[in-house]
Amino acid sequence: MKCPFCQNSDTRVVDSRPVEEGAALRRRRLCEACGARFTTHERYQSGALM
Repeated sequence: MKCPFCQNSDTRVVDSRPVEEGAALRRRRLCEACGARFTTHERYQSGALM
């Protein structure tokens, strides 16, 4: 995941929680370069894998 502040791709997840009754995840991330914290919201996709 790219940092939205400095565009560095070296980030790590510091907290992960299910939201919307487990249909999505909210992750708190930390940029290793500039120290900024930001949140991502990730939704699960269902479907057949090719």
